[in-house]
Amino acid sequence: MSLAKYIHLFAIFLFLSGVAIANTPQSSTHDWENPQLISRNKVEGHAFFRPFAQRSAAQSQQQSSRVQSLNGKWKFHWVGQPDQRPLDFYQRHYDVSEWDEIDVPGNWQTQGYGRPIYTNHPYPFAKDQPRVMSEPPKHYSNFYDRNPVGSYKHKFSLHEGLLDKQVFIEFQGVKSAFYLWVNGKKVGYSQGSMTPAEFDISDYVIAGENDLAVEVYRWSDGSYLEGQDMWRFSGIFRDVNLIARPKVYLHDLLIKTELVNNYQDAKFNLDFEFKSQFEGIDFNDYQLTLNVFSADGHILATEYAKTMHRNGKQLGSLAIDFDNVRLWSTESPTLYSLLLAVVDKQGKVLEYVPWDFGFKETKIEDNQFWVNGKSIKIKGVNRHEHHPRTGRYVDLETMKLDIELIKQGNFNLVRTSHYPNDHRWYQLANQYGLYVLDDANQESHGYKTRNKILGDNPDWTLAHVDRATSMVHTNKNYTAIAIWSLGNEGGKGQNFMAMRDAVLAIDKSRPIMSDTDINASDFVERSYRTTDNVNEFLQKSEKLNKPFIQREYAHAMGNSLGNFQEHWDKIYAHDNYVGGAIWDWVDQGLARVKNAAMVSYGNNPQRLTLNNKREVWAYGGDFGDKPTDAEFLLNGIVAPDRTPYPAYYEAKKVQQNILFTQTQQPMRINIMNRFNFTDLQAYTFRWQVKIQHKLLAEGDFSMPLKPGQNSDFEVPYDLAGYQGDEELLLQLSVHLNKDEVWADTDFEIAFEQFVLKPYNFHEIKQTNQAQAKVSQTDEYINVQAGDKKMVIDAVSGELISYQIGQQELLVNPLAPYFWKPVNNNQSRNQFVDRMANWMNAAAYRQVHAVDVKQLSSGLVQVDVQAKLIVNDASYHLSYIINGDGDIQVQGTYAPNKQRINEKFMPKFGMRFALHQSFDEISWYGRGPFENYPDRKTAARIGAYENTLMGFQVPYISATDSSNRSDIRFAAFANDHYRLHITGLQPFNFRAWPYDETDLYSVNDKNDKFSESARIRRKHYYDLPIRPYINVNLDLAIHGVGGDHSWGAETMDKYHVRADKDWQFGFILKAQKVKERNAK
Repeated sequence: MSLAKYIHLFAIFLFLSGVAIANTPQSSTHDWENPQLISRNKVEGHAFFRPFAQRSAAQSQQQSSRVQSLNGKWKFHWVGQPDQRPLDFYQRHYDVSEWDEIDVPGNWQTQGYGRPIYTNHPYPFAKDQPRVMSEPPKHYSNFYDRNPVGSYKHKFSLHEGLLDKQVFIEFQGVKSAFYLWVNGKKVGYSQGSMTPAEFDISDYVIAGENDLAVEVYRWSDGSYLEGQDMWRFSGIFRDVNLIARPKVYLHDLLIKTELVNNYQDAKFNLDFEFKSQFEGIDFNDYQLTLNVFSADGHILATEYAKTMHRNGKQLGSLAIDFDNVRLWSTESPTLYSLLLAVVDKQGKVLEYVPWDFGFKETKIEDNQFWVNGKSIKIKGVNRHEHHPRTGRYVDLETMKLDIELIKQGNFNLVRTSHYPNDHRWYQLANQYGLYVLDDANQESHGYKTRNKILGDNPDWTLAHVDRATSMVHTNKNYTAIAIWSLGNEGGKGQNFMAMRDAVLAIDKSRPIMSDTDINASDFVERSYRTTDNVNEFLQKSEKLNKPFIQREYAHAMGNSLGNFQEHWDKIYAHDNYVGGAIWDWVDQGLARVKNAAMVSYGNNPQRLTLNNKREVWAYGGDFGDKPTDAEFLLNGIVAPDRTPYPAYYEAKKVQQNILFTQTQQPMRINIMNRFNFTDLQAYTFRWQVKIQHKLLAEGDFSMPLKPGQNSDFEVPYDLAGYQGDEELLLQLSVHLNKDEVWADTDFEIAFEQFVLKPYNFHEIKQTNQAQAKVSQTDEYINVQAGDKKMVIDAVSGELISYQIGQQELLVNPLAPYFWKPVNNNQSRNQFVDRMANWMNAAAYRQVHAVDVKQLSSGLVQVDVQAKLIVNDASYHLSYIINGDGDIQVQGTYAPNKQRINEKFMPKFGMRFALHQSFDEISWYGRGPFENYPDRKTAARIGAYENTLMGFQVPYISATDSSNRSDIRFAAFANDHYRLHITGLQPFNFRAWPYDETDLYSVNDKNDKFSESARIRRKHYYDLPIRPYINVNLDLAIHGVGGDHSWGAETMDKYHVRADKDWQFGFILKAQKVKERNAK
């Protein structure tokens, strides 16, 4: 047997046996710099559950008298170096009266100790595995504070329910490594921060007051496997509990459900383990009683079993056959209940253990991913545990808000990126119905993905295997978990095969994914593929007979998630393409006190929203943290306060499970059911026929349609009878017909909109009597039409003034404009380098003719002929002004086909600045939220209103934003006047209280981390409020992109071609408010 194979098998044996082993370190080797020492005196891994003393409390799952929370205020002391820590603080009578208090659970950086540090994959300490005390570069935050240590002290007395019992202490999450003392005696050590660490403290606790001491290290050798793209927080950040167990107790259980007879029936199996800390126990005197209850509380089965001594453990099992079971899926999360009881030979119940489970099967077959016999498309999202004030600790109400929004967004899977989550999250996933891709706490990206430095290094085998087995042991009975993941962006080699084998030795019921070692994975995985380069991996999937998945795709950084519809067209077109998970759920912004490098924790740290008077959103570097990847953690489709961004609505629309297609007969709509298990008769369908501001007809209907089937529906509306001139729209929508745990009755889960009669675009009309009078000087062309005055610059041809009464509308002229500020995707794909010639293309144009014509007494025309340097293009700008003072503006672009030097342009349109008082915006087109050409599927055509500030999308990192597409007309108004803009064709418009030059995004990838780049980088709150409204009107605008944010360009079809002719026109009309209201 080879040494590597021996180590591989030995590692599995150790972890399945619950043994934490170390080499024999030199005296100078710290536990926290030794990858072969995972823990000392820690209880071996087992399934998470809670014991109860009373049956009624267990069945109602109230607070257990056998569990005592130690959450609350603890005494705390922080130092920047291990040799500065108080060495004997663990002694019972050590004076901590002068120490601060800190909230447990919580991260110490969010409560004012040390600095939060954000990096993507660079280690924030000197890369010198397994050491974390080596000298880093001088600019690193930990150059002086090399490895901060938090010393915690807490006093407690055992509650009545814990007296005379075996007592365990459970730390659900401590980062990165810690030592534990009780009453001055050292109990143990643990690392591996995202799974529970449990210690038996029965021999350490006393009657009366007990003294608890915990010493937490910010960095350990375990940090080399915790290089995730997130804030690097520290401390006791999850719950701490005391758990009381009787003399003989249920230590572990594994629930298995095998679905048979075409998924109608099930075989239920329960494997369990008894344990006792007492010697000489006769386990034959004890048995496990099992009661199984249906979802509505009826008892279905009662069974009993004893244990046998096998492999050094007391193991037992139970098996029950069930007929006609209701299956658990994300669409119908039916949960059955177990009530387990440990009973002695006198019939006395020593403890009750409740658990909810579902009948579910997941598997890989025919190169697809299957749940309960159905081929599933994964509509997933990656979710970090993140709260803007408490950091890695997330309270239950925020979890509920997250899962409600995820369900409402038509997601069916969440990936616990990149570590096992708080147990309450899995319980919610069970209850709400959400598949879970459970990530092991393993990422060594700092050594590059697929590295062998850690992945194939026998010194790191135990550490890797522990990351997998600790996850599977604690989470194995959550029905919602559909796939195990060996981590994220780590190594490859023998350690990953050892992880896989160790997982399978515990649980064979779920497929396993590895993104870095295909040999250890049941899937082919490669993230951030475009709709073109994904083909390579679809072919690889066919060759290996492993389905393809993107564990991360559609990088939603800032103003992003373009071409998401195209991704899903591709996914549906290939059976072996099972889907993916958007990166990611929530922007990891922190609430920062203005002008201070401090997280705004406050007296109500659960609060999500900002106090805008004293708080701002912060990202990497805002706390003086170095190294940093700055705004690269702002990838959420919801903001830190969980306000959905426009990308959220796009994801919801694209992922909806009902497809509507208009047939050749406009009122006949084909409806397809894309659910896997749900008949559409479970929902209420609604049709509506509308014009701009008015609902003409509507009705509800039902649509019995089994999964995978489609059928036509004839909308009962007489289209031929409509005689109006206005645009006519048909909308179909689907709604819940009963309350669900994640949404109320009538919540909309799907919709589609069709244009039945298109909008009529009209050119300017000549008035019958009103006159337009023109006068001219060398500098200006003046036009008077009633109470409206217009001035056109006689040299540049720009409209520099438009007055109604005494009100000047324009602050800056109306002029051609081809530049668009970059978003976060474009700042990293050389957009500026590729498009630089367009930044000043309009400013560098040469005007060679400005001609004025009085076409009639009520009609004036001004023609401007110009030449652009770019593409040697001719540009013709035309104004036609009528006697009402309306202005038709038309720009025509024609490149010289023989001198094309730029194939694409950022946009084709114009811009001007309005008086700042015109801050009431209305429009008819797509809305109400921001949309762009490659992200507008979810934005419905309709009539909308908003204020200028409400019109903005406050992306934390300042970026191009706020576009609305397919606009028929728009208007800006103050209390007295209104400027109405009607297109001669559909157009886009944006309106900001700042200028393009106020925005900044990094463009040089080699300079993005420099101090000068950091200073130039802008937050949304850095943007000034200018004394005007900057308005862009565009026929075409470059899409937002979104495949990824480190070089991927927007799809070609969402580029604006510069080698073709363009013509864009609109009509400006100034009105008094009373005219606006009358209309």
